[in-house]
Amino acid sequence: VRVEIIVDRLSKSVQRILQLISNVIGIVVIAALGVTNFQKGLDMFERDIRSVSLLEYPLAPAYMIITVGIAMLIIRLLFETLTILLEMKGSKSH
Repeated sequence: VRVEIIVDRLSKSVQRILQLISNVIGIVVIAALGVTNFQKGLDMFERDIRSVSLLEYPLAPAYMIITVGIAMLIIRLLFETLTILLEMKGSKSH
């Protein structure tokens, strides 16, 4: 809540730039997590690692589902970033 109070006092152009920076950092960090998670999932597939419960279900599919979620989040951040860039370009042309 306190960050919003500070950000709301900034101009729209500064808010867009901060959001753009935040999105780019988020994309880089989340992409690194996604790659690591995907590699871990592949390793689990290769070694057929299973849960320690009575069911002994494979763990690799869970890692792959998480990787898909991470990819979806990256796509969402990319679209938001493109929208911000287009808004910035549109406001400069006026």
